[in-house]
Amino acid sequence: MTSVSITITTYNSIAFFIESFINVIDLDEIDEIIINDDNSDDYDEMIELAKKMLSHKQYKKIRFYKNKVNLGAYRNKIEAI
Repeated sequence: MTSVSITITTYNSIAFFIESFINVIDLDEIDEIIINDDNSDDYDEMIELAKKMLSHKQYKKIRFYKNKVNLGAYRNKIEAI
């Protein structure tokens, strides 16, 4: 059986994150969603909104990560993988 993971990388972009997140949380084919934030100012707010949108079943497949320092878009994507 094939395993499918989705990565969402963010940096001070809560509106774009929410749009991306809504598009993937209900897909049954996805085994894991990795959210990697690049040390955003809005990280806590973003995570709280995400948690409110999730059922218990969905929450089990989500992994939240925040970089300790801003790495830039490219390195943040590499960290997410």
